[in-house]
Amino acid sequence: MKHFLLSLVVVLSVGVVGASAQYYPDGVPEGSAWIELATAPRLITEGPEAGNWEYVYDVYAGADTWLRFAHLWFDGSQVTNVWNGNELKQNWCAEAAGFARPFSGGFVNPEAYPSYWEVDPVTFEGDWVLPESPLPNAAWAMDNTWHEGSDYGQNTTNAHVWTRGTVDADGAHWQNMNPAYTNDWFTEGLSNTFRIVAPGEPGDIQYSVYMFQGVGGDAEVFGTITGPVPEPATMSLLALGGVALLRRKRK
Repeated sequence: MKHFLLSLVVVLSVGVVGASAQYYPDGVPEGSAWIELATAPRLITEGPEAGNWEYVYDVYAGADTWLRFAHLWFDGSQVTNVWNGNELKQNWCAEAAGFARPFSGGFVNPEAYPSYWEVDPVTFEGDWVLPESPLPNAAWAMDNTWHEGSDYGQNTTNAHVWTRGTVDADGAHWQNMNPAYTNDWFTEGLSNTFRIVAPGEPGDIQYSVYMFQGVGGDAEVFGTITGPVPEPATMSLLALGGVALLRRKRK
């Protein structure tokens, strides 16, 4: 029942677009921010995640854009690759690529990301290196096969932590860790990449990105993207649960 009511509330809230919000189903104009798939969704057929779908997303921003919040709207309770409760640890950003965070003393946190970009000083060739035990991030270690470290904007140095939504339809959420410091102002380009594993098959979901812009003030962009959608049978059960609750309230 909780699933049905919360899903309904979120669908209604996404549909109400405020004065500063912009909706770009066919593409986002220059100077804005958006989320897109890094690669096509993949059905996992081997290993402990077999039977689930893999979704990998990129977050981009235009010139002089400070990302503040980002959301993917779907049933987040189905996401399986979480650690420490609801944290989506398999994500990469400029810090994972080796660009130190200026607001935290200019260092790269070695315990945060699933892999780190390292460049050979002789050949100048780079590769993602996995953390090893006893580092805690060895538990979610993974190669970034979608991007090289140089793909990430150097001035996007921020610890990009994605979390699974605490309510069922708030699928994935990211918030700038230091809102008092504009550590996400940069020229333009790739800000971060994150991975979601869930049983839901590919379908249309919505996303939103809230940002501060150098000349236009704050703005929120809404868009449509492919993401995990519950099976029809699951949706039917949620609807039946909602009807049952209404009947109980009438008694």
